[in-house]
Amino acid sequence: MDIRKPGYQSKEDLFQVNEKRVKRYMKRVAKFINLKPGALCIDVGEANPRMECLKKMFPDITVHQWDVDDLNFDKLPATKKYDAIFALDVLEHIQNCLWTVKQMKKALKDDGRMYVNVPENAFWLWGVEHYFEFPKGHFEKWILTPLDLEIVREKKINFVANWTIFFIGFRPLYRAIRDKGGWHRLARSIFCWNFRIYEIKKKI
Repeated sequence: MDIRKPGYQSKEDLFQVNEKRVKRYMKRVAKFINLKPGALCIDVGEANPRMECLKKMFPDITVHQWDVDDLNFDKLPATKKYDAIFALDVLEHIQNCLWTVKQMKKALKDDGRMYVNVPENAFWLWGVEHYFEFPKGHFEKWILTPLDLEIVREKKINFVANWTIFFIGFRPLYRAIRDKGGWHRLARSIFCWNFRIYEIKKKI
């Protein structure tokens, strides 16, 4: 994977994560998701700890992986229609996410559902690796309405990261203050990260 391409995080950011924190976050996501037994699903992006955690919580579903060279431009190589499509913490990393959601719609059954979660923070708290953080109004106006998609349900998730690591010893705090972007990482860790998860369907 070429991490210089837009729309991707490095493998270090993607995989070196705190397992307990992932499980705590995904428990809140799982409570929102409504899947029928045996549902055929597809996950957008590279296989990652979040989806692995979710599959353990829903052991009776089948999850395929949509992993392409560049989500900004590549078509979804799907020959099947899916009951559910997941894009968890994905769209904010993609410049051309209108295209990506269009590909998702093509692979969705008429009665299927998309489950999308995106961060929704004040501009000064946007992640440096994010192209966008979507307020609901912008998400509907720019992405969903042009594609004849609509929100069925939504839930706001406030999630606090582990900010205490910056105050264990002198060096972590010193780096947060001195390094480029360090203060931003500290601020995002101290304040709640606001996410919104949506259940989305095709308009009839």
